[in-house]
Amino acid sequence: MLANRREKIIAIVTVAVLGLLVIDQYVLNPYLEERDRVAKALNEATASRKKADGLLKARKATDDAWSALLKGGLTTDPAAAESQALHKMREWSDASHVDMQSLKPDRVARSGDFQQIRIQATGNASTAAFANLLGMVETATIPIKVNEFRLTSRKEGVDDLTFALSVSTVVFSPAPPKAPGGKGAPKGETR
Repeated sequence: MLANRREKIIAIVTVAVLGLLVIDQYVLNPYLEERDRVAKALNEATASRKKADGLLKARKATDDAWSALLKGGLTTDPAAAESQALHKMREWSDASHVDMQSLKPDRVARSGDFQQIRIQATGNASTAAFANLLGMVETATIPIKVNEFRLTSRKEGVDDLTFALSVSTVVFSPAPPKAPGGKGAPKGETR
């Protein structure tokens, strides 16, 4: 009876161990693997949703900034942008009491989807009048910036200056699509 009881215990333990192995192999491991896969997919979907939400928020901000640029005078017509900048420069020189002797467009340079139109100006002014002109350019609502300027005194000891000023404005002008031969629009300066 002792051997019989021992055999029963061994048989029960063996069946239990084999049962646990079968449960582990066919139930527990597949369940854990599927749970890990679902958790990973959930994390990826959550990250993707967060990225999409960020893009939507960024698009709204970009749309608002783009609208502000368009309201501020950004144009897609180079002639209109040049005319606008020349008109404003004349207006600002009159308002700041600057004697503008020359105001002419210089060159157009492409930078990505934009064209940059440079304008050269020369004239005479007092220090205060020239500072006023620079302030008006720097706080303008149109897209214009000062590139460089040079000041020289016309007479020693007198507040009478000669200046050379270079400003530029931008035009939104996407580059034309590439030609079938693989050659796109020429890079660099145009006009």
